[in-house]
Amino acid sequence: MIYLCEKEIADEYYSEEFMFIIDNPRLHDEDEYNYARSFLKELNLKGDCVGWCTIKNPGYEIVKAIVDKAKSRKVKIRGYYTLTLSPYYESEWYNITGYPISSVTDITESRTYTDGENKYYLGEIKAFAIPKNAAVTDNIIGNFATFREDAVKALQKNGFSGVDLLWFHDSGRFEAPNYFQAFPEVCTDRCYTGEVYFRNSALSAKDFEKFTDISKILFERCKNVYLNLPLAVDADSLPDTDFVGIYPKHTINNRLLVRKRCRDFLIESGFAKPEYFEPVIVTTNSTAKSVKPLIALETAEFRPIPQTIKEQINDEFEKHRRKKKPKRTATEKLALQVLRSAKKDNPDYYNKKASVKALADIPDERLVPYCKVADGGVLSDEYTFLSIKEINEETKDFWKDQALENTDIIGENALVFAKAADGEYVLLLPDGKVVRYQQGELGFTFEWDHLPSFFVEVTE
Repeated sequence: MIYLCEKEIADEYYSEEFMFIIDNPRLHDEDEYNYARSFLKELNLKGDCVGWCTIKNPGYEIVKAIVDKAKSRKVKIRGYYTLTLSPYYESEWYNITGYPISSVTDITESRTYTDGENKYYLGEIKAFAIPKNAAVTDNIIGNFATFREDAVKALQKNGFSGVDLLWFHDSGRFEAPNYFQAFPEVCTDRCYTGEVYFRNSALSAKDFEKFTDISKILFERCKNVYLNLPLAVDADSLPDTDFVGIYPKHTINNRLLVRKRCRDFLIESGFAKPEYFEPVIVTTNSTAKSVKPLIALETAEFRPIPQTIKEQINDEFEKHRRKKKPKRTATEKLALQVLRSAKKDNPDYYNKKASVKALADIPDERLVPYCKVADGGVLSDEYTFLSIKEINEETKDFWKDQALENTDIIGENALVFAKAADGEYVLLLPDGKVVRYQQGELGFTFEWDHLPSFFVEVTE
């Protein structure tokens, strides 16, 4: 049990995660990576290719062993400690995290609107590329959240208040649902966050007395670790509406808070899951003593979207409605043409076609036509098509480390055939669908109907 803003939080309503890497100032580049990996191996821990390690609910003894070993070796620990409230923790307000698509860079572009001397960066999307089940998403290009049109109509019909919902300009070439950007009518400036860089923090070890032992030892002995704790807001600063925004001064991580009754409506109506919302601690006593180890979040003055820009967006939306876009279809013939053309234009980015011997090891016959063009290659800045050897290796690692608890949503014979720039896996599912698997979560950040759709849409 812990205490946050003088509220008692039972063990089952929070989880901890420690992500870190060892910095050895005496080494550089590959030598430093090798040292970091060796450090982890000696503690029976696993990391990525450069030595980053993520441990969920690690326990105090494991973290202490890491800290003690780093001290004895005279090396530094750099990373993040995150404490997350369970989505089932009861609160009156929740932060909308939504279906995660903001990290998928190839569906969004910048778009600027002007009103006099003021500029507003609202962006645009390729709506056809957003997963079909994403009715409520995270913030994209600096907005607060995004809602699919059917969810927007349901919110408006039921009278939920406090938010402007403006059409998200769709530059995609295929027919798709309409999406709307959410902008709060009001933002609160009395909120508290655990996004603390220990070295610059005014906190002391005493502030962690009723908090977790892990955060306390990291605070005391690791000055290059960020502390990420749940969000808190002052009850007196919240309006009598269903939405309120938080507009940080130094980051683009805007937040849209939603009242419990609206959050419950979105879940019960099938537009969202409980996991799309983070409980917010509502404190009635915002003195420094009562919110520690949180600190005040510095906010900026939020400028509501001017009426002139709203009218411009509405006009664009009406013109968009009248356009007829083709349905998204892709054949294997077209996909192979696209792949051959890309290989011809960028021969250094692609391997030679797979040999007969290599094709004998391919784990799924559906990949054979593509491997006959290239046995792996760089499709774009965002995606890499794996070689047959890599497909077998990555699929083995995936099932060993990533998917043990998720067979119900991906099927038992899913295989890894491509990877995203951030390391996320691209899977070919048993039913032929292609998905970008969100590591550590029960869901996908991206979906394609089949292999041809994937190759046509991502190959540059």
